[in-house]
Amino acid sequence: MLNEHLSEVVAIASSIVAVSSNALPASLRAEGDGLLKELIKDTDRLSEAQGTGVNTGEKGVRQQIASASFGVAKSLKALMKLGSD
Repeated sequence: MLNEHLSEVVAIASSIVAVSSNALPASLRAEGDGLLKELIKDTDRLSEAQGTGVNTGEKGVRQQIASASFGVAKSLKALMKLGSD
């Protein structure tokens, strides 16, 4: 079940990166590109954790998933706030 949810998160985050990278206005490009790079990095970390076997229950894998998930959420929040300041 966790593996399925991680797949959904990775797919959604990847879609957001694709749409956002094409839609960022020039005035927000520098900051937005940095946020997108962080989002990509954390999404890749989730994919890696998924590939190592999330069902093993290993503490290291669970910590990697938690850390990457927090990073994704943080980047998405910053990206949403980017144009509203």
